[in-house]
Amino acid sequence: MARKSGLGRESLYKALRPNSQPSFNTIMRVADALDAELYSLPKRNRSPARGGGDAGHETVEEFRHVDAQCDLGVFVGVLEP
Repeated sequence: MARKSGLGRESLYKALRPNSQPSFNTIMRVADALDAELYSLPKRNRSPARGGGDAGHETVEEFRHVDAQCDLGVFVGVLEP
């Protein structure tokens, strides 16, 4: 992984440990090393006033209809055909 991402082993360990805050460049290098694509989707406000619920169980259609003023969440995934 370190070789494929171009990061040193120590830097990679620091970036992947819990509660780390890696730079966007580091995230992109790790995603490239994993042959993954990076996507940014709106993060829904899960307050009770907006219906609450379990985060992560929204459909793609729901993501298309969220507020323009919501926070952005980032996830890395590999899409299979």
